[in-house]
Amino acid sequence: MTFSVPRLTTILSAIILLFASSMPVVTAQPRSGIAFNGHAVSHKINWGYSQGIIRETKVSRLGIGWAEQLAPYLSGGIQVGYLDISQASNPVETGKVLDGHYVGINLNTIPIDIEQFRLQFNLDYIYNSAESVTTDQTVEFIWHNTVLTTQLDLNLVSRLTLILGGKLFWVDGEERTTGNTTQVISFSEKERGGYYAGFDFATDPGGNITLLWEGGTQNGVSIFFRRRF
Repeated sequence: MTFSVPRLTTILSAIILLFASSMPVVTAQPRSGIAFNGHAVSHKINWGYSQGIIRETKVSRLGIGWAEQLAPYLSGGIQVGYLDISQASNPVETGKVLDGHYVGINLNTIPIDIEQFRLQFNLDYIYNSAESVTTDQTVEFIWHNTVLTTQLDLNLVSRLTLILGGKLFWVDGEERTTGNTTQVISFSEKERGGYYAGFDFATDPGGNITLLWEGGTQNGVSIFFRRRF
């Protein structure tokens, strides 16, 4: 399987992030320290298969993440966790839930950070794997996500922030089946654009809770619990 599109977009997106991180920054001082988070995500997306079939896919994640400052106004981190996936219309799975894991890396830059609002860019790459094993058949999904995000944070009151964002997706993967049915089928994201909105609540100077609603390519909700040290 060839992953040329995600790799190319990852390179281009990294160039954009590095360029943004070198821009003149409107802020009092760069953010510093180490940040940890716990997150839960559930969304539905349409995957397009090589035979022209479109399948609605539900993906849920439960994981943790860590990030730290790499350079002035540029941070990076990792995320790992459990995931499950289901496709009600897939005859091989017959509505089963497959479980597995994911691991990813993230780059973030904030070129504008002032009292009223913050502008940031994010680049994520995530490797995903899930499978279901029975006595007569094994079904495995392996796929790669690359996501480029632009986000605007608007401070409403002292502890409450409105979040608005847009994102581009690239998905490349395979569905591998062995047993009674043996086949390898490639799939990708049917559409590439999406948007989201939500709120961030600061529990104290070092902690916050973020709730997001997502539409477009993916439809679902996400919640993040973060703590910075």
